[in-house]
Amino acid sequence: MDLMLAAAGVLAIVPAFLVLYFSLRKYTYPAVEEPFFSDPKMFGLMVIGMIEGTVIFVVYTYFVSLWPSVLVALLIGVLMELVKLVTLNFRCFHSQSDTVFYGFSLGVGTAVGMAGGMTFYLGSIASSTGGIDAATWFIMIVYVMQQVLLQPAIGATIGEGVARLRIAEFLIQAIMISAVYQILMTPVWAGADVWLYVAATAAFASVLFYFLRVVRRYMPRVVQDVLKMQGDKRRVPR
Repeated sequence: MDLMLAAAGVLAIVPAFLVLYFSLRKYTYPAVEEPFFSDPKMFGLMVIGMIEGTVIFVVYTYFVSLWPSVLVALLIGVLMELVKLVTLNFRCFHSQSDTVFYGFSLGVGTAVGMAGGMTFYLGSIASSTGGIDAATWFIMIVYVMQQVLLQPAIGATIGEGVARLRIAEFLIQAIMISAVYQILMTPVWAGADVWLYVAATAAFASVLFYFLRVVRRYMPRVVQDVLKMQGDKRRVPR
């Protein structure tokens, strides 16, 4: 059990930190002399995200028999994004260019909690019934990759809404994206033979597309727009 917990942690944390590093490195020292966000605040929000993600996953396991249900998929999508908004919707984050980065790091933490929890949960069940088969390994690995891309990107979207003071608009967008992802994954939890692989791959492709658009296009643009609104003449790295 301890070995499975350690393996789940490594499988979730390592890719999450890689995503965090490669996505944000150009916005902080030594890439720029004046960082665009505070490292302590960023890591603090990531820890909060880990706690929130773990708690949400524990709640999620109470409805395991209903995971293939579209209704549960929609509800978990709404819950996750509302929790992110509650965390970010403080006055100190309003109209601030660095809020998008804190939303991203909050999402990284959420991904660690969700991915680590799912890896431990599925691995423990499989180990107790004879070992982890190829299908379970596939689900665990793909789920981790999905989460470490999806949650930071959605966190950045909610952070953009807080930064621009268009909270409802961007929250709805985040909930829709999260809900679509959850619905795409319902055949996976139903164990629908070949559709398991098709659905998981389709969900991953959708998540990757969304992540790249957020990191490469939307994140630099919102930071530049808010800096301009603040009268800050710094240029966002491209």
